[in-house]
Amino acid sequence: MLFLFKRRKSEYTIEINNFITKRTINQNDIQKDPLSKQFIEMIIKDILQSNPNLNFYKDIFYMINHKRIIETKNISFSFYPGFKTSFVETDSGNYLNIILKNKIIQNETIYDYLNQYKYKDNKDIQRIIKEDLKGRSFKVCYAKRNYKIDDILFDKTPKNTTYNYEGRTINLIELYRISHGLKIKDENQSLILVRRTDSQGEPINLYFAPEFCFLSGLGDDATNDRYFMKELSKYTKLEPTNRVNKTNEFLYLLSDRERDPRYPDRLSSKEKCDLYGIEVEPVSCLFDAYYMKEVKLCSGNNKSIRSNEITFPVLEKKEMTNWIFFYEQNNFNDAENLYNNLNKASKAFGLKIIEPKWIEMRSNSSAKDWICIADEYFGKNKNDYDFAVFLLGRNYKIYAELNS
Repeated sequence: MLFLFKRRKSEYTIEINNFITKRTINQNDIQKDPLSKQFIEMIIKDILQSNPNLNFYKDIFYMINHKRIIETKNISFSFYPGFKTSFVETDSGNYLNIILKNKIIQNETIYDYLNQYKYKDNKDIQRIIKEDLKGRSFKVCYAKRNYKIDDILFDKTPKNTTYNYEGRTINLIELYRISHGLKIKDENQSLILVRRTDSQGEPINLYFAPEFCFLSGLGDDATNDRYFMKELSKYTKLEPTNRVNKTNEFLYLLSDRERDPRYPDRLSSKEKCDLYGIEVEPVSCLFDAYYMKEVKLCSGNNKSIRSNEITFPVLEKKEMTNWIFFYEQNNFNDAENLYNNLNKASKAFGLKIIEPKWIEMRSNSSAKDWICIADEYFGKNKNDYDFAVFLLGRNYKIYAELNS
């Protein structure tokens, strides 16, 4: 749904430390300057972040005070309705596009999930757990950040995992107590591993205690539970009128005068709107549409058949058990979604897909960097992998260089 975006101020002047001494952004700049558009999007995000009733997950903001519990006999999730915004420029004006997006978090911790199984000395169950959890997103209870599970370490515990903290060696139990004020109840629980890179590009390992972690999104146990999916559809499959009404709630978020009680000196969303001179109002957009009739298909005996009656058999199966996935650092979520969707779609065709070898490229990597890294895996070791998938996002420059 589109909202008309207006500014009472004719221009903004911003200063970016260590980059540009001063930059002035005028009304007309938005149409031709990507930096100006990005700056406007930052303003909208800053206004929304002043609302104490919102939480953020990447580019989604969701309403924590509209939480709903959706549960059946076996599973329970917290459902948070929310939004995603994008700035749209047209010849008729500047618009803010609002899309309904939701956040779903499992109510049981990953520790509860693990303790359903007697996995400590059972390698087969450990393998099943790893296959189920690898690549899943999770949220920690002590911060707003989300992470992706790279591995479950059954040989590591909070007691035997140590860190160098201000010149002394402490274990994960002490680190949680000092950094987050949390006491780990089970000192022998297995740990979650998240792999990251530091500012110098060096790999680092992050360890998490499962008792403070909650899975995000829906796993197979939820999607296969038809009673749960039926309940969930009441909140996600909205009639057009209800969808419009829900989208219009976005206006109340911008006009909220409530200040965050944790930071009483910070401005409210409404005060931020007034400060920036921002106005947003709903608009009705009319456009031409064409109705296409269903294509008539005929079999060999000239008998008409419907498109939903057609099935295409798999003539030859190619298992994805030995492949490699290259993706940009800032597109790891898209890479994860693509892999998960491939995994789900493959089951209908009886295909087997296992997790690939992940190769994360820096966002500023050139086409030459991509080619060099690919050559390392397909040069002298070209028989190690059957094929590769490259996910470059919207990096049109690299696409052009690779095609030339």
